Amino acid sequence: MGSDESMWTRSDEAWGDPAEAIRVHQWLRGGASVRQPPRAPAVETAVYTRPSVAALTDTQKRRYIRAFTKLNTSGWLAPYIEIHNRFMMSMHGTMPGMPAARRRAAILQFLPWHRLYVLNFERQMRSADQAEALRLNEVVSDDFAVPYWPWRTYRAFPGLLDATMRRWLFDFHPDIVDSTGATVRTVRRDEPTILATPGPSTLPTASEVTNAMIAAGNLIHFVDPNLAVPGGGFSEALEWLHNNVHIWIGGTMAAVPIAPSDPVFWMHHAEIDRIWRTWTVMPFVGDAALRAPAMGGADFVLPGLTGPAGGAARSNDVLDVTSLGYDYDTLA
Repeated sequence: MGSDESMWTRSDEAWGDPAEAIRVHQWLRGGASVRQPPRAPAVETAVYTRPSVAALTDTQKRRYIRAFTKLNTSGWLAPYIEIHNRFMMSMHGTMPGMPAARRRAAILQFLPWHRLYVLNFERQMRSADQAEALRLNEVVSDDFAVPYWPWRTYRAFPGLLDATMRRWLFDFHPDIVDSTGATVRTVRRDEPTILATPGPSTLPTASEVTNAMIAAGNLIHFVDPNLAVPGGGFSEALEWLHNNVHIWIGGTMAAVPIAPSDPVFWMHHAEIDRIWRTWTVMPFVGDAALRAPAMGGADFVLPGLTGPAGGAARSNDVLDVTSLGYDYDTLA
């Protein structure tokens, strides 16, 4: 696995090699068979609300760690991480070495693929949270949702600006264990940098997100029609900003194949999803096909994932978050 093919990059530079994370995680590239994780429930009975990390109670923080640990020790998490590794070239349009013929489809799939990927994880986390509550004779709640990390306003690693349990996530370095017993410990780069408040310039700003959404007073196209300018469409511009958050954390998060091993991955992608959700309800003037291009054909199957209703998942299946059973406490 060459670092030029597996690292996120910024629009203006390649990032350093997080060799430590990759070296201890060679099992992901070792050719072992991949077990398909259990399919998430096809129908939700409620719309769950994803909260900001800034609003989490100490109890919610503990529940997140407990459920994540349960998924890991049960053997569910490692093969689910492997799906991200196997199909990373199918849904990251900014990946180095991306074939030109695949680039547009990958840009189009970046947001839908990760929406379903996080949703299935969230549903499994909810089940694990309930199972642990039963095991411990606690009240069983049905309100678990993956929190989002609003890094435009919460300018530090999640938890570090909180009044209590400040290091709840920063000190959580789970060992991800595969079916062969091989492990990887979640690592992060430059603790003084991560602990800094506010974060360094690679943590995207509110104005950068606005520029990804709007140009000349109107929403920009979902994908640049000609793909002539890197970051020229909403999806690709948001992907570049997403890359910079992975870079800012470094270590495991900076290595594309294993990034979901870090529990903060899911909070980061919930925020990316929240920005997309916001963009879809903003006023738009122009060709509707540029706002929401058709993504239901064979070219838009979301690889490695099962659709909400079973069978192959397509981008068009995941465009409405409320039909998928969740929403956000506030839009971006």
